[in-house]
Amino acid sequence: MRKTIALLFALAACLAAQETVDHRNAQQTFPVRVSQSTPGTCTPYEWYTNTTNNLTYPCTAPNVWGNPFGASNVVTQLTAPTSSISTAETAILAYSVPANALNVGTTYGIHFSATVNDASTPSGTLTYNVRFGTTTPPSGNIVATLPITLSTTVSSLSATLGVDCYVTVITTGSSGTAGGWCNGYGAGGGYSNVTTSNVTIDTTQIQNLQVTGVLSAGGPTTTVYAGYAALVKQ
Repeated sequence: MRKTIALLFALAACLAAQETVDHRNAQQTFPVRVSQSTPGTCTPYEWYTNTTNNLTYPCTAPNVWGNPFGASNVVTQLTAPTSSISTAETAILAYSVPANALNVGTTYGIHFSATVNDASTPSGTLTYNVRFGTTTPPSGNIVATLPITLSTTVSSLSATLGVDCYVTVITTGSSGTAGGWCNGYGAGGGYSNVTTSNVTIDTTQIQNLQVTGVLSAGGPTTTVYAGYAALVKQ
């Protein structure tokens, strides 16, 4: 009898170990995908980890993967809103890259949110730049830029803008090169600009990765409230 009871307990433990636990009472759960390349489809709130760069990406919209997450990826972030940026080019984010730390293919992703502070007659151009330079920002060659022509549509309600930029090292050395692009979105619609030619950077020297903002004369001001720069690929 005792042997029978022990056998029943062992069988119950084995079945429990093999049981599939259903957590769907919390509406839905998703496993984290693991892949060497970006999956072609996804459902919002799903995640995947890229085994090539060891970064984890969220699905932010149907079949759209967002910026990678992970505290180790973020190299700098905005800790407080900037002062109102006007006609003087002003640094928003800056990160000092050590000499010889940039490799072919090294990529940084930048994201920030800003407002265009209203003016009675909004006009002019708001420009966000991403620069690589060896001196204190704002300085250095512009790797990517996003010019936005202001109008009543864009800034009539202190419109909120979102900006994403990516910059990639093409070649290394004292005459290395880098290129990039920016994409913006907000009340006035989408705005994008892809640099048409790569710029020269000296990867053997310390390079300051800089994000700046500037407005042409006569335009309203802009304030950046949140932002970060992250290493996407080393």
